[in-house]
Amino acid sequence: MTPIVNARQACASSQNDAFCSSRVRRGPVRRRGYPSRSKIEDITMPLSSLVTPIRRSLALTALLGVIVIAGPLAPARAETPAQPTAPQGRAAPQGRAARHAETVEQRIADLHAALKITPDEETDWQAVAQAMRDNAAALQKLATDKAAQMRQGNVTAVQDMQIYLQFAQAHVDGLKNLITTFQTLYKAMPDQQKKLADDVFRHYRQRHAGRM
Repeated sequence: MTPIVNARQACASSQNDAFCSSRVRRGPVRRRGYPSRSKIEDITMPLSSLVTPIRRSLALTALLGVIVIAGPLAPARAETPAQPTAPQGRAAPQGRAARHAETVEQRIADLHAALKITPDEETDWQAVAQAMRDNAAALQKLATDKAAQMRQGNVTAVQDMQIYLQFAQAHVDGLKNLITTFQTLYKAMPDQQKKLADDVFRHYRQRHAGRM
């Protein structure tokens, strides 16, 4: 009986270089009925490849007090408590809300200082600050609502993508509101302060782009 050898063994003793090189390039034979790795990547890459550009573009919104999410389920999972006792269950949401509000207010204060807002600009600045608070509150509510949905379980792949879409749309709506208010503030700035604002945002964008 003729012994059975694999392709590499055959190539080791074969003089047919063309056969061997093409065989090695093709690699192992895929089992019938299973998709190839390239096919899987073709399906998954369109979704996964969107994450990094979106996260980079949303880095700017983080500076303006908008919660940045890493993915469609991150807020919901982060908000899901690990079965606390009854007293803790009532206190935990309040504690999270308080910490969230403190974070937003700190971002507002940091940006106010970085942009060197003058007393004459306070009215326009307050509109920007309120937009930041409104956007952060809207995203916090959305995260809380989706946490409840996640706790119920049985979230399908389609619902997962819909959750991601809702967060992405919330970011877009928030940015539109922020742009409108910030444009008013920016236009009233003297040229030197405009350059400062440009530098502040550029520095933040470059610093955070490397993390994503």
